[in-house]
Amino acid sequence: MKKSYIFPIIISFFCVYLWSVISSEEPVIRGDGNEYYLMTESFLNHGSPELLNQDILSAKAKSERDSFTIPYIDNKTISGYYESRDGKEYSYHFFSYSLTVLPFKLISEAFGLNDVKSFYLANVFFLVMAVSVIALGKNSFSIKISLMLMAIFGPGVFYVDWTHPEVLTYSLLFMGVSFYFSGGRRIFYLLFALASFQNPPVILFSSSILFIDLLRAYKDKKYATTFQSIAITGASLIPSVFYLYHYGSPNLIAREGFSDIANISFERVFGLFFSPASGLIIYNSALLLAFIICITLAVICRKNLTYNMAMIFGILIAVCAGATTHNWNSGMDNIIRYAVWIYPLICMFIISVSARYCVHISLFNAIVFVLSTSFVTNLNYVYFNSLSQFIIDKMPRLLAVDYETFCENTAHQDGYIEFNGINSYPCLALDSSNNVRVIYTNMPSFRRFISQESNYSYNDRLNEIVDEQLQKDEFSYIYLPKNVMKRTRYSWNGSDLPSLVGRSNHSGEMLSNGIEGFVTYGPYIKLQPGKYQATIEYTCNGSSDCGYWDIVAGSDGVLHKGSIINASQGKITSKFELLDGQQDKPVEIRTNYNNLDSKLVIKRISIKILD
Repeated sequence: MKKSYIFPIIISFFCVYLWSVISSEEPVIRGDGNEYYLMTESFLNHGSPELLNQDILSAKAKSERDSFTIPYIDNKTISGYYESRDGKEYSYHFFSYSLTVLPFKLISEAFGLNDVKSFYLANVFFLVMAVSVIALGKNSFSIKISLMLMAIFGPGVFYVDWTHPEVLTYSLLFMGVSFYFSGGRRIFYLLFALASFQNPPVILFSSSILFIDLLRAYKDKKYATTFQSIAITGASLIPSVFYLYHYGSPNLIAREGFSDIANISFERVFGLFFSPASGLIIYNSALLLAFIICITLAVICRKNLTYNMAMIFGILIAVCAGATTHNWNSGMDNIIRYAVWIYPLICMFIISVSARYCVHISLFNAIVFVLSTSFVTNLNYVYFNSLSQFIIDKMPRLLAVDYETFCENTAHQDGYIEFNGINSYPCLALDSSNNVRVIYTNMPSFRRFISQESNYSYNDRLNEIVDEQLQKDEFSYIYLPKNVMKRTRYSWNGSDLPSLVGRSNHSGEMLSNGIEGFVTYGPYIKLQPGKYQATIEYTCNGSSDCGYWDIVAGSDGVLHKGSIINASQGKITSKFELLDGQQDKPVEIRTNYNNLDSKLVIKRISIKILD
């Protein structure tokens, strides 16, 4: 078979895979997708990214027609939009991605497709275009096949069903890398400038290379091409000019406090690469290993040293710039979103240093990627995935996770620190046997927790370990051996649980409100396989039963069910068991009110661990 035949075969299989993904997915607006969706709707209605009332009304009509939800659409102030100096409303995310989706929105309208899938179609087009541009480029066969495999078996494919610009940025960067190696310097700078419209830190990487180009141009007295590259790179300032004109600030995200240099930390920078909870290492560990080896080779061999060092520096400052964000552990698909646009930069560096072995590296990366998708499960950004849980079980000191991600994964709550305050509660990671293995806290918070908490048992070794590892007022991680501290139960006040027909009181209870339905449901907790006992404390005042209770394990349905009988100090207990394979099923204990002649009060619900 001729080598040229390989490219269309790869692209065909890639298209089939991507189409299967977007065909099987229920249309959902994820992340900041409400802004991108509304901006596309604005462009469709009046050719401008400005948000008008007609855009909100038409978006609502389409969401009802196609059965999808637009977050914050009913809020008085829509999240992500701010009033400009001339009284107009624009999103604090730039509109270039929404503009590129517009043709696909027109296609969706013409063929009667679900409106959200216009974003999916656009993302598929961007990825296929990137792989096709690489295949049709002027690079050698080895570089072409390497870039194609790296792009296909990389984090960008996870975001094809997101209403988000990660795939666009990913595709533009891979096309830019292809032109870099084929000598198309100006196109390389243009594509990186376009990518920076949505993810500004990538321009720091291309600017690092541009700086070396400028030094060489000065040395060789050949300025024309370099000055053109500088002008092209300057296009990256277009979003800043837009926001400066409308808001008097070049960066609306920073102005509103969602980005700050103080947020940069070693844990974030290191974690983007090596965090088992959200980093590149989850699926692209082979490529990261090659990256580390190539850094060493670049220093030792010194071939093309200036450009290779510029790439390393560019990757580092781009990661640091991304780490300034306020919400680091934002919604993600498999790995953190910021890693999506760092990945192509790493690929570029590896090929630059090791072009001779890039095919081997890309093949090894593809194999490891496919294997990892089979083994890494429980992919939810507020839960530890199976890889992280394995590390907590076996080697907790290797859990390289920043404290925001750690606390949100242990509390299973987005924005846990922001809403609760880090001083209010230590963050505890449990192994598969409910032993506490890692704690993030300081001494005052920990002492307060121990004095008040009844859901854990512990022995005398705990105080010794805490005194040894924890400074008084400084927050840090504590690592515990097994059987020192163990969770024995979970408990929630009635008012802590979601409700459809209830109202909470100051005593922490949830009261029926004279309407039939679920007074409480949730808490959607994921438990390890084992035996448990659920307890519902309540009062039911009336002539007969107030309703029923049940225990539900996700899609597996009802495990147990019973009546809520008339009682002034009622207590219902029910044992249940979760089997292997049910640890990813969110458990609910629901209370349903269906007797309008009675009054139901849910005081407390708890789950006791029996083994």
